[in-house]
Amino acid sequence: MFRETQLAWAGGYVNTLVGDSAAETAVSAALDLYPANAYQPRENLEMMRAATLVQRREVDAGLNHALGIVTDAHSVGPSAARNIITQRILRAVPADQRNHPAARDLRAITRGVVI
Repeated sequence: MFRETQLAWAGGYVNTLVGDSAAETAVSAALDLYPANAYQPRENLEMMRAATLVQRREVDAGLNHALGIVTDAHSVGPSAARNIITQRILRAVPADQRNHPAARDLRAITRGVVI
């Protein structure tokens, strides 16, 4: 049996990966269910939020949000899900913005991270 938080997280994840407009609502709903001390799932959900911003062409906001998560001193560190979402974010950046400073930094920080 799955907990409600796990189902909500999965809904946000799937909607984010397929680029569905329902992702933002699903991510917000999942964040509302998780306690503040559930660091790893909350970080992944925040990365999903960053992905939805980039997918909506709010590239600066999305990249800076993602960069803030991976550079946060309180981050629990990389996970397989976070790596997948980070790659999704970077692939969603339009070609004319691939050299955005936050995109370069995000690529550099996450390059070679193996889980």
